[in-house]
Amino acid sequence: TYVVDSSKQASDPGQTFTLTVNPDTATANIFEAPRGWTPGGTDQMNTLNDDDNLTGRDTNPTLNFTYVDDADTGATVVTPTMTGVETVNVAFVGVAAKTLDLQDSTGVNAVNLSRINDTMATATIANMMAVPATMSVNNTNAPAATVNFEFGPGSATGTADASTLTLNNATLAAINVHDTATLVTDG
Repeated sequence: TYVVDSSKQASDPGQTFTLTVNPDTATANIFEAPRGWTPGGTDQMNTLNDDDNLTGRDTNPTLNFTYVDDADTGATVVTPTMTGVETVNVAFVGVAAKTLDLQDSTGVNAVNLSRINDTMATATIANMMAVPATMSVNNTNAPAATVNFEFGPGSATGTADASTLTLNNATLAAINVHDTATLVTDG
């Protein structure tokens, strides 16, 4: 049993809000989603979850998410609701393939991935509802892993939809960038 701390359900706009393992509804400039722990403190859990509803405020609202192998739910797909969170930073930890599904998120302009390791087969950002201006993979040594940047149906509609993809200290087997109809592979 988890106890919901109602004092953490709303936040002061422009400030940093730290997510919990429970459902969170918050408005802030920076959302910190570190790894959480089961009540016994022995197993890790994700603090960003399907039931979270986040609204970004002020300049460049940002989510910093440490995506772990969730011992409590075992979930490998997380689908939060986010409005106006412009920068999404995801650090992958663990061995399970993981997907951050952005089908219920609007306003994402930058997606930055890091820490993907070679025991993880895939790291995916799915159903982006618009093409972000920038995407990157950073500090990753995973020569057998694949990264997928996937756009939702109709979100990438033509040559006006452009993004810059940057690799910084990254080794991967493949990077796939695609929508429902087109696949571009570099690997």
